Amino acid sequence: MSFWFRRLLIVLALCGPATTQAQTLSVTGPTELVLSHDNMNCGRKERGSGQDVTDVPVTAFRRKGGSVVVIAGNQNNYFLEGPSVDQARRTSCNSLVEPVNDPDPSHFTARRWLFAIFAKSYDFVLGFVHNEYHGSDFFGNECEKAESRAKCWYGATTLVVSRDGGLTFQTPPSPDNVLATLPWRFAPGKLRAGVAGPKVVLNPHDGMVYVMVNHFDRNRRLRAGECLLRGSGDSFNDWRAWDGQAFSLDMESPYVITRTSGDCVQLLPFIGFSLKYVPAIDRFVALGVRGFEVVYAFSKDLISWSAPRVLMETRLWMQWQPGMDPPRSYFSLLDPTSSSINFDTLEKRPYLYFVQYRVAGDRIVPGRDLYRMPVAIK
Repeated sequence: MSFWFRRLLIVLALCGPATTQAQTLSVTGPTELVLSHDNMNCGRKERGSGQDVTDVPVTAFRRKGGSVVVIAGNQNNYFLEGPSVDQARRTSCNSLVEPVNDPDPSHFTARRWLFAIFAKSYDFVLGFVHNEYHGSDFFGNECEKAESRAKCWYGATTLVVSRDGGLTFQTPPSPDNVLATLPWRFAPGKLRAGVAGPKVVLNPHDGMVYVMVNHFDRNRRLRAGECLLRGSGDSFNDWRAWDGQAFSLDMESPYVITRTSGDCVQLLPFIGFSLKYVPAIDRFVALGVRGFEVVYAFSKDLISWSAPRVLMETRLWMQWQPGMDPPRSYFSLLDPTSSSINFDTLEKRPYLYFVQYRVAGDRIVPGRDLYRMPVAIK
């Protein structure tokens, strides 16, 4: 062994293996009011929620024709619209997805929140819906309203479709409208469980569309985490979930198939609100909440993720106590400068959007304001 080769080995041993600096997400500026509850004047007391509030993580979509729709509604699926994300306002009280509350759980058209809109082509635009079946709406003693949050709450992820560039949406007949469900059917008296809260992103590496969903089941003591589905984005029926080895798990309606292959595999150990791609670093970033913390993680392939890191502390509305700062929720990442019609990328000017509840004295009062803060990714 030559002298210089031995010197090289010694240097390598002293320096250790090469390391790659982990990506970070940080807040870089002050809080900015986006939409005051005072300017949210819609409400349909006979359908869905009687209040006009933001009850979803904020996302956006560029309609055919160029106008931008900002999804910032509730069960009535009201929206903001304008020439850009920054200029989007409440221009009407129309609903992107009409509120219904079907008593038949096999239809998966009960209470619906539109969470995201995604399209590869304006000829086939998919809306991804957070679906909640509240047994307390239809059943008696086994689903008393006082226990509705703990019992008889059955969540799923469903689809709606637009063929006019995102102007209007229709619900495909069941089971084509079903994207992801639990392996069992709704039954009165069961504890809270679901596969819901969809976040959507295009993977530029393979051209496929990926949907991350929150998965939990108190009946089987499955803690909340994030599962992942993959599909072409051009069909209702080719979505498959990651089973730990491949995207092979069909999470279709349990009223149609009997699933024998178990549950999807959770890839992230927190409740996710947002999923985006960052072209500058060729990474995906997921953001959500874990206890009293807003957390995030990065990934190259959407399967393997960095350990969650804390962006900030927070209190959700159900964790709030008098004397605390107003509770916040529905944290999401959105870049008004995104070049994607789906706004699923973070490019020049990303923000952290969130909802802040209003507080008066020792209680939370009706009304929520929408805020944002600039963030940086390194």
